[in-house]
Amino acid sequence: MIESVVKRSPALSRFAGYLAIALILAGSLAGIEMQRGLGFSFSAIYDAGQRVLAGATADLYNAAAPIGGETPLGRTTYPGTPLASLLFTPLAQFEPRLAMTLYKLAGTLCLWTGLVLLYRHMRQFAGASPAERSHFFATFFGAALMFQPLWAVYAVGGSNMSFVFLLCVVGLIGHMRGRFAVSAACLTIAGLLLAPLLLALLLPLALAGVRFRLIAGAMIAGFALLSVLLFGIDVHLSLVTRMVYEFRHLEMPYFSGNLFTWVEVMLLSREDYFTLHDTPLTVAAFALALRLAAVAGFAWLCLAFRRRADPAAWRHAVFLLAIMAQPILSVSVSGERLAILFLPLTLLLAGWRQLPPLARAAVVCTLVMSLAQNPLVVTWVVDRFGMESWGNLFAVAVMKGLPMILTALTFAVWARPIAEVYERRVGFRQIDMVPGKGPTKGKNA
Repeated sequence: MIESVVKRSPALSRFAGYLAIALILAGSLAGIEMQRGLGFSFSAIYDAGQRVLAGATADLYNAAAPIGGETPLGRTTYPGTPLASLLFTPLAQFEPRLAMTLYKLAGTLCLWTGLVLLYRHMRQFAGASPAERSHFFATFFGAALMFQPLWAVYAVGGSNMSFVFLLCVVGLIGHMRGRFAVSAACLTIAGLLLAPLLLALLLPLALAGVRFRLIAGAMIAGFALLSVLLFGIDVHLSLVTRMVYEFRHLEMPYFSGNLFTWVEVMLLSREDYFTLHDTPLTVAAFALALRLAAVAGFAWLCLAFRRRADPAAWRHAVFLLAIMAQPILSVSVSGERLAILFLPLTLLLAGWRQLPPLARAAVVCTLVMSLAQNPLVVTWVVDRFGMESWGNLFAVAVMKGLPMILTALTFAVWARPIAEVYERRVGFRQIDMVPGKGPTKGKNA
């Protein structure tokens, strides 16, 4: 009923959208001012810059190692690549609290810019009428206000995900337009900032054509060579060791929003989480097989979209599914790292009229359950209910994993309505489609 009233009143939709924007701005300013998180994610960034300045890059992935004889700010392991640590040396020259404020300010500007660009890009899928545009304006910024992975960065002192979010938005726009240098650069730089993001390159490398492979391959090789020349090989071996450690390390389920964390809980006992350091090899191998099967399913979806969509729409779908595949392949997915899920969610919001009721319910449930990605909410749940029983562990694992689970299922189950969203986008030319043969093949489609 509320939705129908909003659709009939563009003025009310615009008011709701501007109200959401005002709340986003107010919340962002409060988050910048908040001093929480000094010892969490921000400390990894700050200490990385300190190690570069002190010439201690050999310990870049040893969070406990002293820096020039001084105790590091925190014990959180640096999540990026050695080359990206150079970007944080300016922050390391400031006092930690001031540096954290500056870091969050820069991240906030990236988030705002990314949201504006994403809104302007996605509204082509929402229709051309004033009522449709106003409705999307309200739902987009209302969803952005509600989607907690975007704002969880403030609770951990800031995160590289703010910059990654902007890079993914720019990369999506560039990839749809066939500007592969832009999309390859964005995904590669995102991978430099957060090493697991390099996994997002797998689907485009496999499906996006020779030109993209050549550009992305050249960029990866160039950055890798530069990094080895500047930092040596040993610190890169430490990065690989760290990634292998994260793959095997048994983590409490309330730390991760991975698609299959709940499966691991089903295969383990409560005592295992308190006595084991590494995930049993059989359990880890089974979970990896499920992740690879899910990504293979995404590849099949890409091919299904190719049969129905024009080249630009197909490139768009490949990029969205690629950034969704990354958190599926990653073992440890903290709440703020799910911020990139907002990109595929906005496509679903733009194509709301094409979605069946169950798909709409899945989108709404995804937004509601995203509240569980905020560390403050997770802390309250753990303190309130405790993790003394297997049932509580399983419930928390499902709660944390639902946004990823529901988003993946929505794209898998309702692929046909989503393809129709692409077909009705503003500016789509039916002449691009060859009757009986699907889309025409554009350059490097």
